[in-house]
Amino acid sequence: MSNLSSLTLQNQIATKRTRIEVRLETDPRSFRRIEPQFVADLASALGTDPEQIRKIKIVEGCVRFFFDLPTDVAEKFKQALRQKPLPAELQQLFDAYNIDPRDTKFDVVEEAPYVKRWLTLSDQLRKDGRVLTWLHLSDVHFQNAVGAMRWTQDKVKESFLSQLPKLLAEWELSPDLLFFTGDIAYSGEIEQYQIANDFLKQIESRLSKQIRTYVVPGNHDVAWSKIDNDKRLRKTLSDQYEVSDFFVNTANEPDRKKTFARFDDFWKFLDDKLPKPPIFKNDYFYVDQFEHSGVKLGVAGLNSAWLSTKKRSRTYDVDLGELVLGEPQIFKSVQLLESADIKFALLHHPPESMWFKDFDRRMQRALLPKFDFILRGHEHEPTTETTINVLTDDEYMHFASGALYDTSELKGRLGYPISFNCVRINLDTGEGVIFYWRYFSDLYKWKRDVIVDDGYKEFTIPPRVLQRLEAKKVPDESRPKGAGLPIPPYKKKPRRPSDE
Repeated sequence: MSNLSSLTLQNQIATKRTRIEVRLETDPRSFRRIEPQFVADLASALGTDPEQIRKIKIVEGCVRFFFDLPTDVAEKFKQALRQKPLPAELQQLFDAYNIDPRDTKFDVVEEAPYVKRWLTLSDQLRKDGRVLTWLHLSDVHFQNAVGAMRWTQDKVKESFLSQLPKLLAEWELSPDLLFFTGDIAYSGEIEQYQIANDFLKQIESRLSKQIRTYVVPGNHDVAWSKIDNDKRLRKTLSDQYEVSDFFVNTANEPDRKKTFARFDDFWKFLDDKLPKPPIFKNDYFYVDQFEHSGVKLGVAGLNSAWLSTKKRSRTYDVDLGELVLGEPQIFKSVQLLESADIKFALLHHPPESMWFKDFDRRMQRALLPKFDFILRGHEHEPTTETTINVLTDDEYMHFASGALYDTSELKGRLGYPISFNCVRINLDTGEGVIFYWRYFSDLYKWKRDVIVDDGYKEFTIPPRVLQRLEAKKVPDESRPKGAGLPIPPYKKKPRRPSDE
């Protein structure tokens, strides 16, 4: 946001904007290529400036595009939709992007002035209490072959490592945990894991305190040269019973060894990174539990990629609709973390999504909400969502990290951003904030990702977690002021991080 815009907003009183949802019959990857043109065409049809269309998020499927508008502009849009026939410009827009006007939804929301929101956020960051902060990275695809991809990847990596301390310091963030949700390698080769190991060590050396690191495998962490019998196995695992039998029946041990051989180099790499010893680990997944500020934290490192195979086509992903998490790893993880106050599930693929077989999605829908925070990668799109399980009414949160490296922007194409995020929660108040950054290749810089929730988003952790933490709360009189904060609170009004 420009300085002029900031000054203008300082003088505004609380305003109302209208949140709007439209649906387009396309997939997210294709939509990324046409998004700027769509926003320009939408603004033209509405008779407004494209800058007034503030994107909130894109949801996969048929692409649910959420944005907000000043309420007066939105009201004109709503009135135009009631006209029969539609105004010519709107009709052309809907025809061009295959939008059904009946699927357009409106919701008025109140928005405080930007400066007020910033002060609220800085106050929350300075509150006394126990704090938990994690850095969430995903999808870097480290390449060991010599070429342009390795060159640009190294360039992005070095800029990330050099700028990370400053980016975190602007918000007084001091991570306790590092979560990497898959695709740390490009094709599961041992040389790529050597690069990854060095990268994680460099991150740890640049942070203000010692952290715990957790990594899960993605489809690119599969050693393609070691894949065997994947077609037959996918066909055999046709229901939840067959999946469970595959893991618990000793007669299937030869097949299990063949299947998990594709992760041999990944586990060798991970053994050096995981805290020792985790409370449970096999060649499939792992579970760990530890204490932070008097609170028990549990982490389940789930493997969503164990049936992933090498792509055989550039136009169709053979993993789509064929993957399986499997009940054994989730059920076992839930059992082992029963006493944890906060439960994390890490996996690579979006849970309950089109990547999995139908029967496995149904199982995930019942069991995954037993975790409080689910973190994943794979689709290169940063998102934060709060979900309520319709079966139990339990509320849990879902964080997706963008890709730490993607070739689209660097090749001059519209595509997914190179990005990462960091989350901080106050364990005493239950308030949380997620911060987003992205890489701008023309500037060789990482900056706040103002395209995603203006660079940060405030939230409250799920009620069931608050109830658990309430029982573990340290009495105010026995806790020193500022306990748990990574550095002393501000002594003066903080400077807002610059967009420059």
